[in-house]
Amino acid sequence: MMPELQKLEPMLAKLGSVKDLSRKYFIYEPYLGGTRALVYKSGDHIRILNRKGMWIEFRYPELLELVKNIDAKSAVIDGEIIVLDAKGARSYAKLEMREHLSGALEIETKSKESPATFVAFDVLMRNNRWYTDRPLYERKKVLDETVRDNAIVKKSQWSRSGTELFREAKKKKLEGVVGKNINSRYEEGKRSGNWIKIQAEKTLDCVVVGWKEGKKPGFMGSLALGIYKDLHLYYIGTIGGFSDEFAKIWQPRLNYLHQKKPPVRNTPENWEGQGYHWLKPSLVCEIEFSDLVKMELKGAVFRRMRSDKEPQSCTLGEQVRAK
Repeated sequence: MMPELQKLEPMLAKLGSVKDLSRKYFIYEPYLGGTRALVYKSGDHIRILNRKGMWIEFRYPELLELVKNIDAKSAVIDGEIIVLDAKGARSYAKLEMREHLSGALEIETKSKESPATFVAFDVLMRNNRWYTDRPLYERKKVLDETVRDNAIVKKSQWSRSGTELFREAKKKKLEGVVGKNINSRYEEGKRSGNWIKIQAEKTLDCVVVGWKEGKKPGFMGSLALGIYKDLHLYYIGTIGGFSDEFAKIWQPRLNYLHQKKPPVRNTPENWEGQGYHWLKPSLVCEIEFSDLVKMELKGAVFRRMRSDKEPQSCTLGEQVRAK
């Protein structure tokens, strides 16, 4: 049995811009848009903690093999879980499917059909020595000594040229890059300016605040989305294009979260006659979008549901500069 572990919170990045691609004393890494996770090793045991403070190693039995690739008796490694498709490209759909499985047989089957990869980019502890107060350049050296790459774990590649890496990220349709101050300590649980996310694609984590029926009576055809601003939840539009399979999977959860009153400060005009079903703000989804003007989404496309984020973390200023 693994001893009782301290649940740590990962360091988070602030939103930046292309002007931050050439900052002094910064290195740059690909921003993969996976599930953020802290991997704990103790002896022959592995545990995996997501951003919501939930242990999720049961969903990724293949990642228990990480124990063989971490050269330390004990360690805490920061990184992201991703799932690749048949062409070796990152797949949001496959990751979402893995994130929401609960049955043991389903989990075991999908772990073989769609195996996950853990991309490691930082180390907080090795052999009971903590490195959170040490500069990033030192932690990177420790990470190289600690993690050995194979099919299920890769160390994140980094570059001193943010512009070049950003160009490559756009070419590969990655979300962008993260710039990190090479001299900075690990600020556990904080959103710090020492880490800066520069987006190549506009994405937004939104709160699911309601739904509207589609062609099939009683089943969702579109989701109503919201985002927090100044501690209040605001409606920003709807998003559709869901498959019947998706609606079948998520409809029971939507029904369970039903509430009569809108959870948002603003509501769509004449919403009472438009068939809105309002929800307790508990679910989070990730979208791509072209713009956000006066709290109204433009060109929104659904990516995935996110079980690793709290609704309260879906705040405007930390994700996008609204117009």
